[in-house]
Amino acid sequence: MDNLRIHFQNKNWDEIITLCQEMLTNDDGRRSETLYALALALYSKNEYIDAYNTVVAAHEEDPQNAEIANFCAIMAFLVGDHKSAFYYTKLRSIAKPASNLKELISPDFLPDLDQFFTKTVEDPLKLRALHALDNNDIEMAEHWYRQQSMAKPNDPASYINLCMCLLLTGSWRSVMEVARGGMHACPGNPDISVLLAKSLAHLGYHSEARHVYDWAIRYSNTPENIIGEKCLSMFHDAEFDRKKIVSEIIKWGEASSIHDTGHWDVQKPKQKDKLVVAYLVGQLETSRIAPALADFLMHHNHDRFHPIAFGIGEGHELQNYLLQKGFREWRNIKGINIETVRAMIGAEEPDILIDLSGYNEPGLLRLFSMRIAPVQISMIGSPFGTGMPEMDYLVDGIGLEERNIAILEKAIQLKTGNVFIAPMTKQNFRIPKKDQQITFLCDAELGSLSPQIVATWARILNQCPNSTLVLKNNHFLAQDNTDALIQRFGNYGISHRIDIVTTGNMAEFFAHGDIFLASYDQNYITVYNAMECGLPVIYQKGKEGSSYPAHLLFNTLDIKDNFLADDDDQYVEFAINWANSPEKRDFLSKNSAKKYKLENLFNYKARIQEWEDLLEHVWVEKSIAK
Repeated sequence: MDNLRIHFQNKNWDEIITLCQEMLTNDDGRRSETLYALALALYSKNEYIDAYNTVVAAHEEDPQNAEIANFCAIMAFLVGDHKSAFYYTKLRSIAKPASNLKELISPDFLPDLDQFFTKTVEDPLKLRALHALDNNDIEMAEHWYRQQSMAKPNDPASYINLCMCLLLTGSWRSVMEVARGGMHACPGNPDISVLLAKSLAHLGYHSEARHVYDWAIRYSNTPENIIGEKCLSMFHDAEFDRKKIVSEIIKWGEASSIHDTGHWDVQKPKQKDKLVVAYLVGQLETSRIAPALADFLMHHNHDRFHPIAFGIGEGHELQNYLLQKGFREWRNIKGINIETVRAMIGAEEPDILIDLSGYNEPGLLRLFSMRIAPVQISMIGSPFGTGMPEMDYLVDGIGLEERNIAILEKAIQLKTGNVFIAPMTKQNFRIPKKDQQITFLCDAELGSLSPQIVATWARILNQCPNSTLVLKNNHFLAQDNTDALIQRFGNYGISHRIDIVTTGNMAEFFAHGDIFLASYDQNYITVYNAMECGLPVIYQKGKEGSSYPAHLLFNTLDIKDNFLADDDDQYVEFAINWANSPEKRDFLSKNSAKKYKLENLFNYKARIQEWEDLLEHVWVEKSIAK
């Protein structure tokens, strides 16, 4: 034990662990002492569960040892096993002190056992994790949540908490592994199943994700929420049949519609001097979308329309502060049950009820099944319909009827579109890069890097020798994500031509490249940023899922030639043409606003006029129909 004493004095915990393991293997007859020393070292490294199990093993070897019983009680309190803690405390009082063990550690090495009796913590490992999160120490929070899952292997919350912590680091593969462990321990838990499905979809395993979502739906008391998440997940699968998405959405509508309360006593549409227009507002992106939408709504003709918002949170709260400026009145519906929200909206006697959230807030969509207003419209966020039979109209920007996709709502069109985005700040404008090497840019999550899009990008790189593809760092530097990237691009021998850039400033990111390659499910904010920074944007229509606003952005701006491809072959062709045309790229960089006609997005007077004309049209149409 002399070597152990020296290592304890120097706090050489790893050496102590190695030495103890060797001693246990050789079995020198001092097993309880060795296990005790090993447990102390594990405790010092914050490995509480292993330390607890090890000191319990030491106690089994020497149940009359007071020091070991004391340590068992301390570790039991630290991991939340209070029943065992009281048991070991009683044993300590009748056990014999062991002076040889006292010599290993200083008196203040372990916490005083008595302190645990004055302040008992129900879930100490979780508390340590939360404290680490408060200090923004994600790595330590993950450590303590892992300890919690080991302490309570049959508690669903242990796995859920660990998964939620891992999500903060973007470690989707780790989330998948933890969730699978949770599925073994708690096979009927829908919350763990949903986390597993999300991780599978994020990693690109879309088919598996759909089946796991179905599993979660079977065990959930609120299946409508999970069906909504499943629909959102399907939008990111470019190879999934869009007609099947509509079918799933209609299923969701059937499952989540509220049938047993009767419709609100709505008035028939009739001629009125002023129409009350109620907008249901969910959690919208606050820096670019919310202010643009507010600027648009501020131009309402208040002599004819009275806009009221029903939003999540107070209007003065940070997430709503900019958006609430677009309304005359704001009502907070956060945390209120759906029947009460229905009554709140109905009390305003709205003539038209409009949804601004879509699938991102499935709970708000359910309100439309109650028929609160004579005219009900989905304006934003439901590209493939809402599944609600009582939803009258859908603002359709991607031509569902042209693509023979039948939805329950009547599709209506806005020439000026239903995409809203504020311009980038002037100081963020891109400074063109100076080197001559062609650099393609992409901003996509791992789950968006499908085999098809990776193969398409590989064709582009192979036809442009010495070119590179730079990815914006969306947690790609996490080891498991890096490995996945190497595998996917390595299939085509181009993994060495892929680079990752970490920056929070989009203009800095675009300064690294010449051409932006949009993924099949690219969001429209990134597409707009690339346009404003003067890059050619190559996007493929017909692949849109959640990316439908990106397609709609092209439609709104009337951009087609050399940007909007019909298929993979044309996508490659457009990218190569831009790579071989430095003069065209230079001209676009200097004249992007004019070339892309970006000013059309910010002509809010014209846009609100078209919107109000459309509201008048559907009001009259419903009046005649009634």
